[in-house]
Amino acid sequence: MARRRPERTAASEHRQAAGTPAPDDALMDRAAASIVEDAGAWTPQDVLALQPAVGNAALARALQRQPAPQGTTGSDYLDARNARDRFQAGGVRGPMKHTRGGFQVAYVPIGDSGALNVTLKGGVDFEDGIELIDVFGFKVAVDNQGTPGTQGEVARINGLPLGQREAAVAGWRWGEPEKRTFLQSFETAIEGAWNRRYQFHCSRAHWTDLGVDVNVFVEVHEGARVGDEHMQVTSYKVPPGGPAGHVGVVRRTGSGPDDVQMRLNSEDAAPRTDVLLKTSIAFPAGDDALDAAGKRSAQQFGGWWAGGGAPICPLCSKEVTELAASPINLHVQGTGTDPETQARTRFANVVADLRTAGMTDADARCVFHYDGEGDDVRLLVGNGEPQTVAAHEAGHMFGFDDEYVKPNAAKGAPVDPGLAQAQGLPGAVRERSDSIMSMGNAVKPQHYATFLAGLKLVTGMDDWAFGPAEGVVPPGVDEPVPRPGRKDPMEEKTAIA
Repeated sequence: MARRRPERTAASEHRQAAGTPAPDDALMDRAAASIVEDAGAWTPQDVLALQPAVGNAALARALQRQPAPQGTTGSDYLDARNARDRFQAGGVRGPMKHTRGGFQVAYVPIGDSGALNVTLKGGVDFEDGIELIDVFGFKVAVDNQGTPGTQGEVARINGLPLGQREAAVAGWRWGEPEKRTFLQSFETAIEGAWNRRYQFHCSRAHWTDLGVDVNVFVEVHEGARVGDEHMQVTSYKVPPGGPAGHVGVVRRTGSGPDDVQMRLNSEDAAPRTDVLLKTSIAFPAGDDALDAAGKRSAQQFGGWWAGGGAPICPLCSKEVTELAASPINLHVQGTGTDPETQARTRFANVVADLRTAGMTDADARCVFHYDGEGDDVRLLVGNGEPQTVAAHEAGHMFGFDDEYVKPNAAKGAPVDPGLAQAQGLPGAVRERSDSIMSMGNAVKPQHYATFLAGLKLVTGMDDWAFGPAEGVVPPGVDEPVPRPGRKDPMEEKTAIA
């Protein structure tokens, strides 16, 4: 028999709009049964279209006469879908403060999907790195940072003739255009690193098509933080390339989620230049192996980036090898009649050099990339993207500890045991890697742990999991229900104050 698609009737639309009573159950049961018997094989669109046409109860009774996978009844399915719709219709949840770190979260329903808006707010005090003060009629340079670099620069400036000191201090003073640039760069650096790296989805039965994008917003202004803003930033002006020393730090000034202070240099909203995640080495023309100087460079690189072991799975107690130290990408060139074959030979030789330097897992970590004709090799940790200090320090605001190796912590030691595992994510270990909480700018899955915890907190339910949305299969059908196109959650920022 030809398929007859169930349609939403004018009468049903009128009942919903006017609130008039529905026909008696027996009539709706006969209508639903007639459509079900006539429809043949079900499609997800049929299920969705029938619901407003004949009513939830009648459709549930009709569906219960259809095959239901895994013991699910039509009533179970419709109850769950109705509950999901009520949840979405409930509007924005939050904003609410997350006490691990210092930020706020809000859930924003957007049609058939949603967004978790993570917002970091605060004020910025702009301090001159070095200033001149008047001491008995003499201009004397004073250090406001207290780092070895600035202390040495103050001594140098004070050794200059009095007439030259003003010009020497000029690069250590804030100007209004530079302040505006810093505020914008600070917001851009953090949002660019942390925004929309991964997705979440609801794990409740028949809700798994409810996906959540993670939007990260940063809002800072000059001056002291006000109201319930989360942090106070102090930024010291340094000239580009100046001997300032590193001051990036986040520390608590009290017990509350808003009692947080961040200290930065004016250059810390730009990528670092002092920790290189990539290096280039040249082979002797036509040779398969590096010369002595090249081997020293490769081995220095290998010794620096030697891994500390993989995180341990909390379920099986084995190493999660795919989340071990960052991959080392080798982009190798070749020459001669078959340059790619030579490039592969060169790759094997460089891997051996890295292994000699202590990178015992070099065979597993190194990835070959043919880079065309020539005699160079480029070694990149991950994607080679340098860290931005402001984005790293924001990670502390989001509740994460440093992952690089510290003097009092062994390489390979676990970081924040249990934090990520509580959200079904692997933990981190201390090692030099391209992780944003180590030496690079890569946000890893474990770095969304507090965001996932925040989603559970602000929605008041624990049924959320890491990963994109999954299809929902209604009873009596064998394919997921397609969902309408998703609106860009970034457009919903105005939904929360």
